[in-house]
Amino acid sequence: MRDLLIMALIGVGTLGMRALFIVRTSALPASLERFVRHAKPAILAALVGGSMAGGEGGLGPGALGALTVAWILARRGASMPIVLVAGMAVALALPG
Repeated sequence: MRDLLIMALIGVGTLGMRALFIVRTSALPASLERFVRHAKPAILAALVGGSMAGGEGGLGPGALGALTVAWILARRGASMPIVLVAGMAVALALPG
């Protein structure tokens, strides 16, 4: 029951965050702007870190190649969609 309550609270929180950007009529406070700016890289890092930690045998060539390409593009200042598409292309092209 506790787990179900936690999942429901997380769902309500994410729905509220999405609705905030749809419904808002004025500029966000500065503290929230800083949070939003760092949210996309933090979410991507959590997804990549979670996929690296789980699974059998650690990183395969596809995951390692995708991670390397995404890191290089991100360091050079590429936009988030370009980093994601390039990383996925490498992950799908390489085995494992």
